[in-house]
Amino acid sequence: MRELAMALAGLALVLVAGGCESTESESARLGREGAKLIASAGTVGLGAANQAVRVGQVALVQGAGRTAAAVQLTDTGALPQSDVPVLIDVRDAHGRSLYRNDIQGLEPSLQAMPLLPAHQSSWWVDDQVLAAGTPRSVLVRVGAARGGAARSPAAVQVSVAEVGNSVAGPYLEGDAVNRSGVAQHNLPVFAVALRGARVVAAGRALVPSLPPGAHPTSFRIYLVGSPAGAHIELTVAPQE
Repeated sequence: MRELAMALAGLALVLVAGGCESTESESARLGREGAKLIASAGTVGLGAANQAVRVGQVALVQGAGRTAAAVQLTDTGALPQSDVPVLIDVRDAHGRSLYRNDIQGLEPSLQAMPLLPAHQSSWWVDDQVLAAGTPRSVLVRVGAARGGAARSPAAVQVSVAEVGNSVAGPYLEGDAVNRSGVAQHNLPVFAVALRGARVVAAGRALVPSLPPGAHPTSFRIYLVGSPAGAHIELTVAPQE
């Protein structure tokens, strides 16, 4: 699946680099190529619907040729849940499907929420929506937890250190501290920027390694959209 990931990344670069020079026929061609890649890779299944997870706010944000989907999830059950499938279907104004994240071989946090604490709301973000068209809506389906019994969230804390802009676009600098006894690897951190109740920017990062201890580890999230003047909310999804 590494070849698929590299091919999709290349497709994303073409979509971004093409900008205003892309014609409708070129956009259609890219869409067909992406569809062939997806078909050749196969798809993942959702499994049974998750009756304990409520889908709240769902938003699409765009900027600099990129699109991200942000989904607010609430575990209404008595216990935390781990490895919860989250599948999205991004559609255009006519209801045609432009992108689905059920492609085999995607990074796991683009298809599932690693941990949902009980009686809490969390944000999940897919910042790699590859849509050859203009996204207008997104359908969300949440499956039953596939992980083992989640006892309690690991004591991992994240905070915002800086929000700024670079040649690569708006970004968020943050710090993560692992106060548990469990080392974290490829730790997902999801970010949304809110103006009032409206999501205006979103992004995601993986912290490669976060050992136990009080020493913070920095991370950077490149945001899709404009976070200027917005309130930032972070969700960290540690492994058990």
